[in-house]
Amino acid sequence: MPLGKTQRSRQQSSRPVIAQSWFPRQTCGSTLALNVRFTPQALADLIDIHSYIAATDDAMADRIVSRIRQVTLLLESYPVLGRQGSVTDTREFPIPGLPYTIVYRLVSDTDLDILTFVHQKMRYPPTRM
Repeated sequence: MPLGKTQRSRQQSSRPVIAQSWFPRQTCGSTLALNVRFTPQALADLIDIHSYIAATDDAMADRIVSRIRQVTLLLESYPVLGRQGSVTDTREFPIPGLPYTIVYRLVSDTDLDILTFVHQKMRYPPTRM
């Protein structure tokens, strides 16, 4: 039995490629924007978020990753927008309208590292055994 269009597209896009084009370097009209870098953990989190949602709705997964991208661009120009983090030397910014929090670190006056994306129902920081 041939697969329907929706089933075929889900099979083909089961694991998205987090492309650098999702996070273009922009200055938002300011010359003081920081360089935002994503740790391997943050990129893996984005892939997991996208994959989980895409299992039921590809378009929704794309919209959510796009929304996350918008917020990371906001942090380029306003790096202290987030609250003090639960882990030393980190900051946390809950993404409006989504159940995710960005955990990031200001590395220098010019660099900001996105450390991870945490679902707000998950325990963070995770406890060690």
